[in-house]
Amino acid sequence: MDYLHTRKEWKSASFLIWLLKEQVDSIQYAYKNDGEFDKAFKEDFVMRKNLELELKDITIIVSQLISITNKKVESKIRNL
Repeated sequence: MDYLHTRKEWKSASFLIWLLKEQVDSIQYAYKNDGEFDKAFKEDFVMRKNLELELKDITIIVSQLISITNKKVESKIRNL
């Protein structure tokens, strides 16, 4: 996720929403398509670590969306 901070798209709410959807879809896909997901998750350190990283990415994306939204609101208020 760090590589995105330098990209122009990082300031685009629509891009961040798309990226967030991709992250959530990835987690849902793993969960829906693996009947042994719970068992594997408990026993597989790598799988747990990957899920933790995906959840961390989601947190970062949501934080950036909040930041962008707040800046846009502040800008609109200044222009009133």
